[in-house]
Amino acid sequence: MFGKFKVMAVAAAPFLLVACGSSDENYLVEACIKDGQSESVCECTADIMTEALSPDQIEMMATMSKLQADDGLTEQEAQAKMMEEYNMMELMALGMATIEPAMRASQECN
Repeated sequence: MFGKFKVMAVAAAPFLLVACGSSDENYLVEACIKDGQSESVCECTADIMTEALSPDQIEMMATMSKLQADDGLTEQEAQAKMMEEYNMMELMALGMATIEPAMRASQECN
């Protein structure tokens, strides 16, 4: 239902794909739309994620989208770059933190 957010929640580890009223949130919404979801679903999902996660975690999520959108990296290349830029514990914490809001979004944003 919510594309990249769902994958992050399921992965709950370093392979995220990986949002407050900022350009970071815009990147997440755009990535979700590119993944085939409606704008309203993507905005709802991003709102839930930004409420639940810290600004640093939102920045990490947006970084993945930026690497793909701005730098033209494939998903795998972006994941490798994320592994270089963030330590494993940060990525695992982000993956774990996204599970509950991603599940909530799947119920509330349909």
